[in-house]
Amino acid sequence: MIGSIFAPPYKDTNYVLVLGAEKNGGFAKEILDFSNKYYKLGLEIDYSFYGSRAFADIFYKTSDQNNFVRNKIPAVMFTSGIHAHTYKPTDDADYISYPVMAKRTRLIFCLLYHFMISE
Repeated sequence: MIGSIFAPPYKDTNYVLVLGAEKNGGFAKEILDFSNKYYKLGLEIDYSFYGSRAFADIFYKTSDQNNFVRNKIPAVMFTSGIHAHTYKPTDDADYISYPVMAKRTRLIFCLLYHFMISE
């Protein structure tokens, strides 16, 4: 989920939580930080998952991305965090912040593009 702004790790709602960017040599983190600045997306990128390394590790280890990384396939998890409506019927389009989701989508595109051209 990358559309909501319910659970910002900081005060700014222009944020994205990223897990696994340090895997595979840290290439993803470099590209994300560069792209965020270069394209003036203004996103607060939280690589720590609310400052809890333990929670980040648990969350990442149960993700689909972990299986890819274990097999040396680059994979990064993007999320807007867990909130009261996560995985419930009440989680509907009314909770999406389209401007923030567009910024997050642009950031993900930049990473995918750089992965593509680096091969």
